[in-house]
Amino acid sequence: MGKTLSQIRLFLFTCTGEDNYILKRCNVSIQLKFASIGLFVILIFIGCFFSAAFFMDELFENLKWISIPVGILWGSMVTNMYLLLLNTISPSIIPLASKKKKSQNEDPNSFKQKTAFMNASMLLRLSFMALLAIIIAQPLNVSLFKRFVNHEINEYKTIEKIKLYTNSNTHLIKEENKRCQSIVLQEKLKSLRLAGNDTLCFRLIVDKIKMDSIFLNTTIKKLNQLKKIDRKYFLSINEEQNHRLLIKDLDVLLDNELNSDKAFIALMNDSKNNTDFEVYKRDLASLIQSKINNYTKLDLLLNSSNFYVKTIQLLLHNCLWSLLLSFIIVFIFLTPIFLKFYLRNSTAKEFFLENHNPKIVRLRKELLETTDFKWLESTLKNTSLTEIKTSDYYFVRMFIEHKLILEEYNETKQQFSRILSDRVASFNINAIRYLYPLLNKLKPINKDRYKTLKNKIENEFKNELIVKYEYWIDMPFRSKRHKKIVVQNTEEELLDFLYNKNQSE
Repeated sequence: MGKTLSQIRLFLFTCTGEDNYILKRCNVSIQLKFASIGLFVILIFIGCFFSAAFFMDELFENLKWISIPVGILWGSMVTNMYLLLLNTISPSIIPLASKKKKSQNEDPNSFKQKTAFMNASMLLRLSFMALLAIIIAQPLNVSLFKRFVNHEINEYKTIEKIKLYTNSNTHLIKEENKRCQSIVLQEKLKSLRLAGNDTLCFRLIVDKIKMDSIFLNTTIKKLNQLKKIDRKYFLSINEEQNHRLLIKDLDVLLDNELNSDKAFIALMNDSKNNTDFEVYKRDLASLIQSKINNYTKLDLLLNSSNFYVKTIQLLLHNCLWSLLLSFIIVFIFLTPIFLKFYLRNSTAKEFFLENHNPKIVRLRKELLETTDFKWLESTLKNTSLTEIKTSDYYFVRMFIEHKLILEEYNETKQQFSRILSDRVASFNINAIRYLYPLLNKLKPINKDRYKTLKNKIENEFKNELIVKYEYWIDMPFRSKRHKKIVVQNTEEELLDFLYNKNQSE
């Protein structure tokens, strides 16, 4: 049981993006705080996974082999991005040249920043995460609560069906009126001797065209009334009742129009005569059939759509559970950011509750605000991690990273010095080999001159240890430069700088 809890704890530490080895050295209180951040990160991954999986499942109609991989990919991507954001909340571990000096009123032993928590940068990050959380919450809302807005979705489908039907058939209904009111046709009809059936049929045609015109005008009028009501965000009880009545009336109008069209097509006999009246009947029946075909296509189109975006809008507007879930997702996304920020001071307090020798106290102070880099460098080299027993996570992390950087930098300098020294020694050997034969020719001629030149050559080509020059006081962090020596523009001070200063150094 203990081993399982330990593995769970280490997994939660890993999910925070922090160092497991350092966190294991902290006390239980600090470990629980960091573990809670890891738990929130796991919840974020789970929420992103199900959000993407539900969305792809709805988009591709229950294709699990697409939904699950996309959910894992999306969850991993958002979680990694979130861990990167959390990493920016941590205090500066390595000193920066651009870092502002702390004010005198600020406690140098705290990780607390000079600026407040809610600055422009933090506000931007919080806003981005809140927006991302709201987006991720919507597929979850649709999958869990869409049954609560089925009635509203059906009403919306009815409205859209009527709008589309009216818009698509307006020109057909106008064409009916145009043909019926044609002067030429009326004149021809007057000159015809219609039989009884044809007279009845003519009356049905006239009534049908009048009904279509009334339907068009009434529908447009009610749609405009409905549009005015929909512009309001909050509706009174009377307005809600009027809204429902308008939708019901529009639904009845559409059903009556469709039944009228079907009944009219059924009454029209399929005559093959080529009289003017029979041609007119066939043309009118073709227009009515076009209206029926348009409705069939619209009905198939609307029934095949899930109205995903509209469902989200209705849930946020009408379903309190949807709003609650959205707030919970936002809370899960934002809480680790607040925890990570305030953990900086929480871990620092643990240090002052513990008893440490003055050397460790000064070491921590120098790591936060370096005033004596030589002492800090020497102490870091001569201090082992076992000597630092504290729950101040960020202090231990700063110590380890500073020590590693200095060790790697010193090793690099030694390698650099060794390579250059070897090359200088190789150059000296080659130069002496070239000069000595020439110098030996001088020996039998002038021994004194030979000895003098030989001493000069030996002094000039001595093997030297090449050491890298440091432009900065705190190499390799490079946050503090050496103080510049100001030289006045006089010959005396220039000579003093060239000779006396160099000798003193």
